[in-house]
Amino acid sequence: MKKRRLLTLTAGLVSLLITSAVLAAPSDDNIPTLFHNDEAWYKDETAPALLKDGIFHVPGDFIAMFDYITVTSERDGENLLLVNEQTGDYISILYSSRAACVNGKVVEDISIFRENGYYYLDADFISQYLGLSVEYSAEENITDRSVRVYDSEKMMDFSQLLAAYTKEELPPETEREEETPSEAAEPEQSVPRINLICRASEETAGVLAWSIADRLGMEYSLFLTPNPSIERLRGVDMHRVVGLAAATAEEADAVNEILADAFFRKTHLALTTGSADEDKKLLGSGYIILKPDFSTGKTTDAAVLLEEILRHADEHGSAVVLLGDAWQSETLLLYLQALSPERYDVGGLRGEKQR
Repeated sequence: MKKRRLLTLTAGLVSLLITSAVLAAPSDDNIPTLFHNDEAWYKDETAPALLKDGIFHVPGDFIAMFDYITVTSERDGENLLLVNEQTGDYISILYSSRAACVNGKVVEDISIFRENGYYYLDADFISQYLGLSVEYSAEENITDRSVRVYDSEKMMDFSQLLAAYTKEELPPETEREEETPSEAAEPEQSVPRINLICRASEETAGVLAWSIADRLGMEYSLFLTPNPSIERLRGVDMHRVVGLAAATAEEADAVNEILADAFFRKTHLALTTGSADEDKKLLGSGYIILKPDFSTGKTTDAAVLLEEILRHADEHGSAVVLLGDAWQSETLLLYLQALSPERYDVGGLRGEKQR
């Protein structure tokens, strides 16, 4: 007989949670708690879906059942990276801070925990940002519900799938209406967000993207390079999203020490180095990796790039643009500045709370 698992944080059960964080409530059927498309999760007995704070969570290993999604961990699981290799969507998580970089957006207070040797992630949150869909059975008691995460490969309605595990057919009204990625909870931003980032290059670099953005009055997020000058540090606002643009984890740590001395705070956000090996080292050192969707350079056609940025922002709800130290960045910024604020929200990265 299947056991349904329930995590609870109510004050009256604190003493019980000291000895066991998982409460088991018996079910009258053998319905699995978790389904991948049309299949039951083969580890459902040892790693079922768990309910915590009213949110269903699924193991990271379960998400990796989708063959185009990779789930990797570094530093004994301190850093988790989930990537949809078909779309490029990704979630880079720093476990101890409960923070993540999600397709270029910093999200705070994400729901993640460890249980029975597995990392558990908010099913809706993961599905929303990795291009998956999630649905739930509709038992009156939420602790008796099952979860299905699916993609275009699923063939059966959830009610048909559940009926295979029950003695009688479930009536049609017990099936919860399917939720597609486009129907997932809408982000707080009502219009697509175009996030601008600049490396903190020095005056000797010639054309400086951050200087152009300052002159045009455009907001952006600053990514500090190794050995930042005092002038650049004076321009850092630690109340906003600040990142590191380093080639190695050692360089990133060195810049973080400078931040700690100047502001008594560090950042865990680092720009991808472009090297898988070096990015792995950054992950291993406790950083979450930001991979820009677009960047400008000396050969950039700003008009063509603008169309690609807008298309991507419309499809994904946001885009991250790395402004390179080239005059083409000024042309692109002028185009972006001319966009209607009612149609696109342009500025620096924003740290957001998970909804």
